[in-house]
Amino acid sequence: MPNGYDTRLRNYARGGQSFRKHRQKIAILIDEIRPRKPGPLPRYLDDSLFKLDDSWIALAVNDRDWRHLAKLLDDDVGAMTPAFVELARASLRANAGAIRDVYAFDRALAPALLAHDFDKAADLMKALPGQADRSLYAYRLTAALHSNHGEHLVEWFKLQPLTEWVKQRFVYPFVYYYLNIPPDNELDFHMSMAMPPGHENKTEKVLIEFLLRDEIHYDTPLAAKIYAGLLCHPFDLCEMMANHLEHRAITGSPLSDPERALLADVRALAPSERLSASFRDDLPVIATATGVPAVLATLALPAGDVEALDHCLSLTVGSEPVNMTKGVASLWRMRRLRHPDVSDYEIVVGMARGYHGTLAGRLVACILTAFFLIPRRASRFEAVQALRTATFLGRHDAFVASCPSGMRAIEARLGSGERMSGTVMAAFDRALDAPMLREDRAWIKQAHWGLAKLERDGRLREWMHKVLAEIPVAPAYLTGIDWDIFLDTLDKVRVGPFRGDVAAAYCLLLHQIEDRPRESNALRLVLEPIAARSESLADFVNWLEATYDRNAVAFVRFFLTADNILWLDLAPNYTAALTQRVDILTAQAKKYGLCGEVLNEAILAQEERALSTSLVLLNVDVNQFDIAWDVISRDAASRNAGIFEAYLTVSAEDEDGPLISVAKQEVPHKFPNGEARRYVLVAREFPLIRVILGVIDTFMDHPSHGIEAILSIRIRHNNFRREILRALNNAAVATYRKASLSDRQYLVPKFEDAVSDAVQDWLDVRMHQRRADKPKGYFDFIPSPVEIRDMLDRLARVHSFEIIAEVVLSWLKGRLAEQVDAAKAGLADDLRPRLNAAIDARAEDLRESGGAIGTIDAVADLVKSMIGTRLDELAEWFDSKSAVGSTRATYANMAAVVEERYRAEVDRRKIRFDAVPESLRAEVPNDRVRLLFNLWSDLVDNALKHSGLTRPRFRIAPCTTPGGPALLFSATAAEAEPSRATYKGDPYKTPTEAVFREGNTGLTKVAALAASIVDAPVEIVACRGRRGFHVLVPLNGEGAVDG
Repeated sequence: MPNGYDTRLRNYARGGQSFRKHRQKIAILIDEIRPRKPGPLPRYLDDSLFKLDDSWIALAVNDRDWRHLAKLLDDDVGAMTPAFVELARASLRANAGAIRDVYAFDRALAPALLAHDFDKAADLMKALPGQADRSLYAYRLTAALHSNHGEHLVEWFKLQPLTEWVKQRFVYPFVYYYLNIPPDNELDFHMSMAMPPGHENKTEKVLIEFLLRDEIHYDTPLAAKIYAGLLCHPFDLCEMMANHLEHRAITGSPLSDPERALLADVRALAPSERLSASFRDDLPVIATATGVPAVLATLALPAGDVEALDHCLSLTVGSEPVNMTKGVASLWRMRRLRHPDVSDYEIVVGMARGYHGTLAGRLVACILTAFFLIPRRASRFEAVQALRTATFLGRHDAFVASCPSGMRAIEARLGSGERMSGTVMAAFDRALDAPMLREDRAWIKQAHWGLAKLERDGRLREWMHKVLAEIPVAPAYLTGIDWDIFLDTLDKVRVGPFRGDVAAAYCLLLHQIEDRPRESNALRLVLEPIAARSESLADFVNWLEATYDRNAVAFVRFFLTADNILWLDLAPNYTAALTQRVDILTAQAKKYGLCGEVLNEAILAQEERALSTSLVLLNVDVNQFDIAWDVISRDAASRNAGIFEAYLTVSAEDEDGPLISVAKQEVPHKFPNGEARRYVLVAREFPLIRVILGVIDTFMDHPSHGIEAILSIRIRHNNFRREILRALNNAAVATYRKASLSDRQYLVPKFEDAVSDAVQDWLDVRMHQRRADKPKGYFDFIPSPVEIRDMLDRLARVHSFEIIAEVVLSWLKGRLAEQVDAAKAGLADDLRPRLNAAIDARAEDLRESGGAIGTIDAVADLVKSMIGTRLDELAEWFDSKSAVGSTRATYANMAAVVEERYRAEVDRRKIRFDAVPESLRAEVPNDRVRLLFNLWSDLVDNALKHSGLTRPRFRIAPCTTPGGPALLFSATAAEAEPSRATYKGDPYKTPTEAVFREGNTGLTKVAALAASIVDAPVEIVACRGRRGFHVLVPLNGEGAVDG
């Protein structure tokens, strides 16, 4: 040992001074002596430095700890590890009895937790030995027991001796975590929201996340883990070391000498069921075995639970055990069924996450992992789970090998990159090839055993074909596929070799369904060659159905969005893509029947509602800032439920004894548009500001009703520019004496690029949320410090999310109205001058190229006038009064949308639409929009198919009949004998009936649609004239529409 090191430690220990008192001095001392390695600490220092006493208190952290902990976190080479390992070993030795007592308690607690008898578990908590009630283990266990009653958790904390750091910095993220229990891969994201003010201290954030879930911090240096563990109860330190060593034993280089010494101490303290197979050499490798799993012999379980858990740790499952407790029965049902019941799943997975630091939690987590019932994790984490499973079983068998990363885990134990022998692999193959496994949850172990062998050998194409053959489309359930490995492999070999590959497309579809990535570029690229060979969207869907049969429904539902349809060039415009998608889903429902989670009645209704909403929003004369504030409020509540529940829990504390400090601190927040702001507030207001900002964030980035969706989809997504260019094109055919029709038809298109560029430049500069790269954007919803302070003061005693949302949404509505007015003014004050300047510049170019000056000037003036008129009309898009209310479509609006759907046919001169009469002004309730659109479209289709003309003319007009007002839909047609027919229609009662009603085609369907619009039986009259076809529908296009 370096000279003076032990002397100084002895000096620190004199007078009963503990390590906790001198930890920072000792950390400095260790830093000074590195890289020299001190030997073992003298045993006589163990008790004096580390023995628990009545004054001990957990997590006595202060600001000076951050500097030392930060150094340890940066010590990648482990220069200080040997010295800290010796400190850890001394603490474990000094408190061996206390550690064993907690392990004994944990074993005694396991039956109650497995049974989900949480009242009994809470009662047992009173028997926690010694100072274990101040341990992190006790904190975690109590939090899990009260995860549905946050107020009880706060009350419990108030009764504990807590340090100031715990009160001010640790309690809120800790409460938040256990009220939400997020998946491990989302921990960092959740903590970024839940961290109290001042979390720019990255070291503190790492410490809190480590204390919450040390097991997933694989790469945190061991010395830093020990420093954190020495701030906790020695049992917590022992658990942290066991978790660390489990991972180290199967990853990276062999254990170092200090780690082996530490492992010996941990093995001396922890019971056999706690030590994964990575610590043990006494577990055989055998294909199958009989006898109760080893762990069950150590637990005082009822006979029914023993039998059920035996089934859950076996490839075969027998008849249902009798007298199972509640929790074990849920777990057994998940084992017995091919796909788990949702209620069982939520209960069992929640238990495994909440009690992850207990024997019971680890056992359930291993079973869930073994049957691919939870999302895949990093291979090294899964390998530890597999080896824990081997310990619970008392062997390495086919059950362990077929766990996620199980093959890797067993081979890691063999060492030196050695693979299992052919004899062992053949024995495992036989055990996993039993037909009976396909009848229960073991089917997925059987499938993934085959996939794991192909994956290990790098046979990607065979792997994909096996996925196609064995992994079904089941949107509500996990596939068990490790998507990270698949995508990494695909990234290395590139998508190119798999373009047009049926199996690759299927695998990417499964990934699309399970992970819901924002982009689906890989799947689009794979399917692009097929789409390119398809003559239409219908042709492409026919290929999907011929190739994948009923799984084609999943391709349409989850992949063929309007954007992807357009990207694959399978539809001419957004309206056509939207409507054809829903039409195809409806046709597939009729062809294949309803397909559970892929396509059911609720999903069809949802698709219809989404289309109706989109059709309304695509109308060229509708206020584009019509926002469904009730949807924003509802979704804000859903998205921020965890934050709000934690806010309620912490805000309910007594004012006399706040757990969170009343000191002022600065809170940073990054908004969805990338802008960051800092707000000064009292630290106890931190939970409330998170709720307020959560509502604002929801409005900013809501996928369908948020401000960014409005600006990008309704304004910037070609709609606005299309309207300006339509006005430009009208200049070529308008009545105008100053330039001939031929001159206008020649000159007007030459202004198109200039006008289009000017509009796009304005959209890019102005129609954005204001941020660093868009400083002139009209829209800014980032509250000022004064506005935040006003909201905090108004909501200080409010415990209702509805009221909080109402206050925040009221502020947003006011801000939106002001900014919509500014954008509306910008049409005249900013865009019109830009357009006029662009038109003048283009006219000058044309004059310089030798054109007739007078004609060019006349056409330029006409273009300015036509576009100026359209700008005045487009001001209706920017209606600040309607921005806080709601808008209905009109029949005139719907005519424009129908025409847009058939834009490709219009451009190819397959049909032409007459202008809509000005009298056609009735409003259409939003829930009738889709019905009217279908009716109208069916009549247009009828004209396209049966007119007998190369370019029929379609028109609509209101009229009056003896039975009341009606609409007359007419199309020119080839000469034929006159005829007349009447069709009766009854309203559809459900979306399913609209799909499956017998005889639901042609004009019978039009009659049913008309009846559904007015919600009453109707009759329509169809007449064939000598040169036209007319359908009289009893809809009032001039007045209000009932229903």
